[in-house]
Amino acid sequence: MTDSATRFLGWHAITIQRLSLDPDEVMRVYFFNPNNDSGQNWGQGIVTSTQGHGERFGEASLPVAEFASRLYVFHYDPLEKGEPSDVPTDEVNRAMQLAQGSWASGR
Repeated sequence: MTDSATRFLGWHAITIQRLSLDPDEVMRVYFFNPNNDSGQNWGQGIVTSTQGHGERFGEASLPVAEFASRLYVFHYDPLEKGEPSDVPTDEVNRAMQLAQGSWASGR
C-alpha cells in the first residue's frame, strides 16, 4: 500500500473479486476493500473508487493498469487458462510506467 506521495506504507492484503468492464468500457479490477474506505489515495493520481464504476457492496475498484502498478505480491495458479497475447500492450506499459515512477522517486 502506498500513500498519496507514493511512499510505501506496508503490505496490505487485497482479495480480487473480479475483472470487468465498467459502464464506460474501462477494464477494472474489483477487489474487497476491508476498510470500505472510498477514495484511498495511492499516489500518482491513483484513487480507489467504491461507487460509480460498477462496484458492488463492499468492493473498491481501479483500472487494471493502476491496480497492477501497486501489486507487489500475488498468488498465481498455473492451471488457470489465459492468453498473454490478449493483454493490451498499452495497459502493460502504463502499469510499468506508474510502478517505475513510484520507485524512481525514492518513495
